[in-house]
Amino acid sequence: MANYEPNLDNLKPFSERSPEERRELGRKGALKANEVMRRKKSMRQGCEIALTMPLKSIEEAELVSVEDIASFVEAKGKNVSVQDAMILKQIQLALAGSHRSFEIIRDTVGEKPKERIETSTETLDKLDEVLANIGGVI
Repeated sequence: MANYEPNLDNLKPFSERSPEERRELGRKGALKANEVMRRKKSMRQGCEIALTMPLKSIEEAELVSVEDIASFVEAKGKNVSVQDAMILKQIQLALAGSHRSFEIIRDTVGEKPKERIETSTETLDKLDEVLANIGGVI
């Protein structure tokens, strides 16, 4: 970024700005946030459309749903959606021993183990005691 001149006006604390300035900055922030949200939504929708596209042309072969396939052997050469092909490939990799593929499939079906943080009243009491000894929260 050659010849970049930072705008030092935006380094002024928010509390020192007039209500009109705060309102205008808030409006600009909301407009930018909405633009970013629309862009992300558009990307997500495009990805959903791409995932449901067939791998082969419809004229070549009828689009087949994963529910219609009885085994992996039957899936070979069938015209399935991109999403279905990706899922089948992840399952194949998991069966071949890929730990990461196993985790992806497990998480996709909703079987991800919960990450638990166990706290007890003893732990909280000890924390309160330590904080009291050091004079409160730093």
